[in-house]
Amino acid sequence: MVNLNWRPFTFKEMAFFESVVEDSPAWQTVELNGKALSNFIGEWQSIGEWRIWDIEGELAGITFHLETAPSNGKPWLGTMLVKNSMREKGAAHSMIHSLSQELKDKGSSVLFTGIPIAQNTWAEFLSRCGFEQFKTETSEEGTYLILIRPL
Repeated sequence: MVNLNWRPFTFKEMAFFESVVEDSPAWQTVELNGKALSNFIGEWQSIGEWRIWDIEGELAGITFHLETAPSNGKPWLGTMLVKNSMREKGAAHSMIHSLSQELKDKGSSVLFTGIPIAQNTWAEFLSRCGFEQFKTETSEEGTYLILIRPL
């Protein structure tokens, strides 16, 4: 069992956030889409929670989630970025498990997430973390695969 901790993200940890974004070019292209990272963070901060995670005291990743999404009133995982050196070592799975357990303890039965349908590697990663394909949705921005993780 790893010693996993989280705290609310603050802008003093912006250099770490920038480094994980730099190591995630697909996320940078799809999510930032030319926006400044600080603006992107600010756009979402009012409706959900950005968290910074560490494992054994080493910064490991960043997540953003909503406990109650405006779309369906359910919890949603919006962003997960993991430090390059922590990938393929269970860090992401541990963060998702911890967040899922917290949401379950608060009475939720499912965690939603959505990804652009063309992001096959994201879908594979989320499947390994316990998410299942639920449906697709099309909007002005494109077609998205909606996944759920039973809690």
